[in-house]
Amino acid sequence: RARLTEQEEKSGKILRGPSAQAVQVAADKMATYLLLHQADLPTPETVIVDPTNLWKDGVRDLGFPLIMKPVDGVGCEGIFLASQQEEIEAILKKIRDSEHGPGHPLRRYILQRYIEGEHASVSLLFDGGEVIPLSRGHQGRKIGVRLQCLGGTVPLEHPLAGRAFGHARRACSLIPGLRGYVGMDFVLTDKEAFLVEINPRLTTSYLALRRLTNLNLSGAILGAVCLGRLPQKMYLRGSASFSVKDLLAEVLAHGQRKEQDRNDGRDRGR
Repeated sequence: RARLTEQEEKSGKILRGPSAQAVQVAADKMATYLLLHQADLPTPETVIVDPTNLWKDGVRDLGFPLIMKPVDGVGCEGIFLASQQEEIEAILKKIRDSEHGPGHPLRRYILQRYIEGEHASVSLLFDGGEVIPLSRGHQGRKIGVRLQCLGGTVPLEHPLAGRAFGHARRACSLIPGLRGYVGMDFVLTDKEAFLVEINPRLTTSYLALRRLTNLNLSGAILGAVCLGRLPQKMYLRGSASFSVKDLLAEVLAHGQRKEQDRNDGRDRGR
């Protein structure tokens, strides 16, 4: 996505989201970790590894259990949880055998200390200077050797919700060119809100938010990006749940509508 955004920047088009630099930083989980760590924001300890042979030092530094995932992964793509040496060896073998065929470059991975707690998300609108919180949500996860994203619920009530918003606000200011809708993933324990990832794009929480908010959410996003203007009032009515299946259905329906629009345009041109 960073390359596409960079092409739009060079062509002089008006961006409807973050800059290429912001996308590049947020899409790299190791770069994100270093940024958060240097700012003293609570985030799980993370090391980058080579799946072929340089992972043992990372395991020794972090201990078990730990998370292993691609440095450029999206959602729950390729996320594994290992609780012992034998499990991580099996995971690495699976990665080498299935994801990296002959002639393909090795993908970079990170190891991350596993933190037990409630998986949560924070959604915000950012105009490049000011931030307004949209919601916090519960993230459904199926915890096993391979983690699965199931969906979630908005809003989430938690004693550390305000602390998570504070961390998210600070994190926005760390990435030049970040603006628009921003989603952040947290793990909430009894004592701390650990910021795990920054997503400079629409997240699955958007499906629930647009049903609950008083805002025209797409218009508010464009206002933040193109005009540097944030809504004066924002509130939610009730609660809503969403699933990954909902997102896939939404994407499919959007593609079908675009295809229908193209067909309609061809018919009118005849």
